[in-house]
Amino acid sequence: MLPPAQNPQSLDVLRTATSVNPLVAALARAYTLSEIFPLHHPTMRDALGDLVRLPSDTYPVLVEVSQFGLQDDSGAVPDPHGHLRELARSLHGAGVTAVRVPRSLTQLESEDFLLSLRRVAESNDLSLEAMLAQGRGTPVELSFH
Repeated sequence: MLPPAQNPQSLDVLRTATSVNPLVAALARAYTLSEIFPLHHPTMRDALGDLVRLPSDTYPVLVEVSQFGLQDDSGAVPDPHGHLRELARSLHGAGVTAVRVPRSLTQLESEDFLLSLRRVAESNDLSLEAMLAQGRGTPVELSFH
């Protein structure tokens, strides 16, 4: 395994390379990896663990969504690795205009949100709002078109 400074999948690289909020970076990384790895894979377990282990001063987080990327209160969120762009495209495609995370996520809440978003991104017949309502519940608050 490459040390964090050389590993493009490392959350540390996402944190230090940009001014991205750690939650947004961790969520984008986990979402990108969910396309490749099943939830039980060690790489996904690590990525989901990053979401759970974030410090409490990370919250609340609010980002606006467009097809081109994410924006926070300081403007467009830089995206040197493309993880945020993929997350933004999927959220925008699901009709999401804003995401607010008021508190830390549990492992199950992270899994539910990521799996629901991934399923909606892969099928035009599903609604993210409906999928999240059927899940175990998530503190992630979404605004829709």
